[in-house]
Amino acid sequence: MAGVELLFGPMLVGVVLNLMLYGVVCTQIYAYFQRYPKCVIDHVLRTMC
Repeated sequence: MAGVELLFGPMLVGVVLNLMLYGVVCTQIYAYFQRYPKCVIDHVLRTMC
């Protein structure tokens, strides 16, 4: 059992750090879409064609 218990601590730290970085990325994407709303439409149309 000691081996399993040693894995949960680092895994929990990794999950918490991953969630924090995911929040940072979501915030940056939201800020970009708020700042450049027209650019998003142009980018989507160019990548689809």
